[in-house]
Amino acid sequence: RRGGRWGAPGAGGGGPPPWGIVPPPPRAGLTPRAGEPPPLFALSVAIGAVQAFALGRGVFTYLERLGVHGLALASLGELRVRLYDALEPLVPGGLRGNGDGAVTAGFVSDAELVTQGMAARVTAGVDVIASILAGTALAYTVRPTLGAVLLGAATALVLAALLAARLGRRGTVAEAAGRALLAGKAVGTKRAPPELVAYGREDLLVDRLANVDRRARSAAWHRAVGMGLGRATGALLAGAGLMGVVGAGMVVHDAGQLSAVLLAVVTFVALAVFAQLAGLAAALADVDAARSAGRRLDELSRTPPPAPEPCTDRSPAPGPVGAALDDVDVDLDGAAVLSDVSLVVGPGRRVALQGPSGSGKTTVLHTLLHFVGTARGRATLGGVDVSHMRREGLARHVGWLADDTHLVAASVGGMLRTAAPSTAQPELVA
Repeated sequence: RRGGRWGAPGAGGGGPPPWGIVPPPPRAGLTPRAGEPPPLFALSVAIGAVQAFALGRGVFTYLERLGVHGLALASLGELRVRLYDALEPLVPGGLRGNGDGAVTAGFVSDAELVTQGMAARVTAGVDVIASILAGTALAYTVRPTLGAVLLGAATALVLAALLAARLGRRGTVAEAAGRALLAGKAVGTKRAPPELVAYGREDLLVDRLANVDRRARSAAWHRAVGMGLGRATGALLAGAGLMGVVGAGMVVHDAGQLSAVLLAVVTFVALAVFAQLAGLAAALADVDAARSAGRRLDELSRTPPPAPEPCTDRSPAPGPVGAALDDVDVDLDGAAVLSDVSLVVGPGRRVALQGPSGSGKTTVLHTLLHFVGTARGRATLGGVDVSHMRREGLARHVGWLADDTHLVAASVGGMLRTAAPSTAQPELVA
């Protein structure tokens, strides 16, 4: 269009467009270069580059996710094996105060949080550093002023993400702890309903889980508020940074030192850099949650065993052996559980321990199995002190079949007839 009128092909002046067709004004197409009337070869290169980048983005995103998930799953398996090795010597008496719920929460919730935080740390670090360096370098190559403006805006976005993560750290840590506590309480509660229902106090379970759930939801709300403020601040800073890059580019363009194509390229580069920085606050929150979970796992795995294993195994050779307790005292949590207990069980002999609940029958077995240590006296198998035997050696000589209690919804007579279905009523009463 020239002088306010459309010029016909080959004509230097105005006139109506040929054949009544009005050509559209130039507009941005696949790339800024395509918005101009370039040669066909240059346009083909632009189209091919856009298609290659579009396909490459999907391929490389898939490879990134595949690598990160593989690393996370491998680390999760290794972490759980190490946690199992640390907790195995504590069973059954060394986990007092933690319980099955804390152990299950550690294996499931906390272990997953640790691996998620590790993956977030890797991906966020690579994405942020690579995008800032690459984008700033390209903008600096085009014009040093644009590189400086882009670097300043990216730095402001990183600082805003760090500030948002710090402000929301308390909520993030509380939410992670609440999730672990809720998982632990759910496991611990699973064992209790039959007894509580039998006594009509199932409301205790509902109130306990509801209280934990309220705490977890409150922590999640505070974390969401912090993350929302962080995202809003990041969006505002990204917009301001983009306007700064465009404004600086327009100044250079108006001075005739920068083409429109390169100005558009720098603008798109800035958009790409800011898009990569958009998820930094969420990644930092995942890292904070992982640190909190890691501290809980570390505390759980560092629980001292009640009966440490020796470095070398002095177990007797496989075969029938006798067991003995010689004036044994056992203290648990500062209280005397066994005092001056002596017991001799010869090979092939049977001994019954009788006594009321809490008298120490199970502790006697735990002492022979070296689940607990002795404050005084010795526990021996085949004449060898169990404190000189590792669990592999003990397992060749001692086994333990624990009982389990079940409540059945039936009458007393029906439960007695489980053992002897043909028993008459008078015998049941007796």
